[in-house]
Amino acid sequence: MTISATQTLKRLLDGPPDAARLEQAFRHLAKWRSELISNTLVGRSGTKVLSGPFRGMDYPVRASEGSRAARLMGSYESSLAPVIEEIVTKAYPVIIDVGSAEGYYAVGLARRVCLTRGCWPEMPIQRRWCYARRWLRRMAWRIGLKLAD
Repeated sequence: MTISATQTLKRLLDGPPDAARLEQAFRHLAKWRSELISNTLVGRSGTKVLSGPFRGMDYPVRASEGSRAARLMGSYESSLAPVIEEIVTKAYPVIIDVGSAEGYYAVGLARRVCLTRGCWPEMPIQRRWCYARRWLRRMAWRIGLKLAD
């Protein structure tokens, strides 16, 4: 990962200096650092979310946007924790996650709501980029729902 990041950085900085080129280089370094932190966290603690409303949820995929490390530590959704708890306790018949990228909120909420109501024992591990759709389809089938394609 470091070799690839270094090669990309050299390519980005090759040429006359300008603000746009420097901005691209800094963005690349920030992404590299974020990935390095995430990999270190996974190496030390695994892929389970460590705290927050989705504690215990397996999150084996890369974040489509933002920090995977923040999700794994449980701080990514910290500002929404009261809202998430309210959604779980109100027992809404339908929860719609608009813009579900890799499924962090979709799976987290489905897991919390169904674990609270006893729909299934535990979320299975899915090693796919958008594992949420497949997982939610399986869970919907288990409780007798049909999802549109």
